[in-house]
Amino acid sequence: MNFKEHKLYGIIFDKCPRCHSHDLFVDKNPYHLKNVVKMHEKCKVCSCVFEKETWFYFGAMYISYGLNVGLVAFLFLLYYFFFWSYTVHYFVAGVTLISLILFPFIMRKSRVVWLSFFESFDASFLK
Repeated sequence: MNFKEHKLYGIIFDKCPRCHSHDLFVDKNPYHLKNVVKMHEKCKVCSCVFEKETWFYFGAMYISYGLNVGLVAFLFLLYYFFFWSYTVHYFVAGVTLISLILFPFIMRKSRVVWLSFFESFDASFLK
């Protein structure tokens, strides 16, 4: 089993969860804020529909929340072990700044993870 056949491949590289061949998002750069969540309607290779129903990606906010909690926990551990001599105000400012910078990236990843819950990989589409 090569890495392209693994579910993580589609999540890491923002590919179709069924065939891992087509990009999910119209614009590859998450920091083009005008197109941050603009997705293709369906995959050109396997015809997988990316928007299952209206408000389908509402559930992705739970994934986004989990990713943000993990980020804050990681940053707290960094603060605790390396920067404890600074006041907590630096920690709060740093977490806020890093969360704002990573917001478009986390929003996209949460959509990809949410979609991958509902689609399974099909190796017959790999060439």
